[in-house]
Amino acid sequence: MGRIKRKHRSVFDQTPVKAELIGSCTVITDPVEWKGLLKRIAQVLRISHDIQVSHRGYCFRSKESWDSGTGVCYIPETSDKGYTRNDIEVMAATACRENALDYSPVYADEIFERLTWAEPSEVVADFIKTII
Repeated sequence: MGRIKRKHRSVFDQTPVKAELIGSCTVITDPVEWKGLLKRIAQVLRISHDIQVSHRGYCFRSKESWDSGTGVCYIPETSDKGYTRNDIEVMAATACRENALDYSPVYADEIFERLTWAEPSEVVADFIKTII
């Protein structure tokens, strides 16, 4: 199957945007269009549309889900696994215990703020190094 360039209509105003057809899938190559499309899908599915764009691609990060403590609040760019607030708090508490540190819920908040595209375990490890 080869790549075929074709016109795709924008979710914003139906103007043509860059896209490629690979097999039967349309690959949208415009980052602004991607973000708009993901937000539109989120609205249809009635989920948070907190899509973050990093220098490497896209990840999902929802401050709303983090604050409420319900649902997935983070999906790293390199994975399909979703993380809840509890998952991140457990990772932070475990890392503190392994390094003989007293855990504080403020640590989990700080770790969530540092999540931009990486796996949470990497961010937790980096954060623990800053408080040792």
